[in-house]
Amino acid sequence: MEIGYLLNSRVPSDNAHVIQSLKVCDGFVDCGHDVTVLYPDRTQVNEELRGVDPTAYYDVDPTIQFEPLWYLDINAFTSLLGGEPAPQLTFSRAMFSLCGAIRSRRSKFDLHYTRGLFIAAVLVALGLPTVLELHEYSHGQWAERAIGQIGSARHLKGVVTLTEPARDAFVSAGVAPEKVTVEPDAVDLEAYEPHLSKTAARNRLELDPLGTYVVYTGSLIAGKGVRTLLKACRDLPVEVLLVGGRDDEQAELVQFCDRQGIENVRFAGRVPPTSVAVYQQAADVLALPPRADVTNHRHNPDITSPLKMFEYMAAERPIVATDLPGIRDVLTHEETALLVAPGDAEMLEQAIEHLLSNSELAASLASHARDAVASYTWDRRCERILSVVT
Repeated sequence: MEIGYLLNSRVPSDNAHVIQSLKVCDGFVDCGHDVTVLYPDRTQVNEELRGVDPTAYYDVDPTIQFEPLWYLDINAFTSLLGGEPAPQLTFSRAMFSLCGAIRSRRSKFDLHYTRGLFIAAVLVALGLPTVLELHEYSHGQWAERAIGQIGSARHLKGVVTLTEPARDAFVSAGVAPEKVTVEPDAVDLEAYEPHLSKTAARNRLELDPLGTYVVYTGSLIAGKGVRTLLKACRDLPVEVLLVGGRDDEQAELVQFCDRQGIENVRFAGRVPPTSVAVYQQAADVLALPPRADVTNHRHNPDITSPLKMFEYMAAERPIVATDLPGIRDVLTHEETALLVAPGDAEMLEQAIEHLLSNSELAASLASHARDAVASYTWDRRCERILSVVT
């Protein structure tokens, strides 16, 4: 089967949704299908990524075809136009959706896959078989109406989402229940083979082999709980290693640490996706502390299924995580992780301290998590999705 994946983002990019999308494509290839990624031909703002081969950067199958599509990118003129970016973003999405749908129709893919609601609406309107994967639920009037309209369309083969609360929201919006599939995210286990010892990982990163590290990888935006983590570790004999985040996000956290008197933190900055596993395997404890009281376009506590959760499990290091729906669906308290109340720095501190002082428990949690993640691979996820939608 030939699958067209429509991805409205720069490629390559360090954004988590791009990484997730291309790992899904890799899973489809592992299932025996041909995949073409259609993406907008936009100016690469990150000079380090210009000319970089996306298959090597993301460590995905080299047979995946990448086709940039020209379209009128009004975002390129933002500085000249001024004003609010929202109308420009909406226009840009609409333009790519139209261009991508026209190109898809000409290619005659057997199946179209996208995470874009705009794109799915156009594809379905043109009578093209489409699967829509949604990781966020917008309560905007247009979005609710669009979800309801395409939810019953014959050419919408399915909606894939991450958690049961998200499924309930889409069904309430008008999507036929039988079309909604719940599939948490997954991990590429080969990225963690051969398994590195803490010492080996630290040697690669030039970290203190005798140090004690609490590691967090991923976005540093509000809602991810990084400030809670920093408060929790302030008085512990550890160094918090933060891997990822934009420059502006790091700058805000530096100011936060200065105000709070927090000194035991190190910023590794953004690293290539293929390097993340090494940082995770250098950890004594891996932290996953998203909050429940912050919702934005990059974080929804009710429907989150963080990529890092599955990566942490594959890294085989003890995990302390927030007790949220999409997390507790995968991690079990005192079996594969320690779960704590969202936003509770004191409880998080106690959990980290408990893991650091109880090596037997830490090893048990890490081992059980590594065993449990075996069923959360991209190829198995894609197999389950295709068995429902085709």
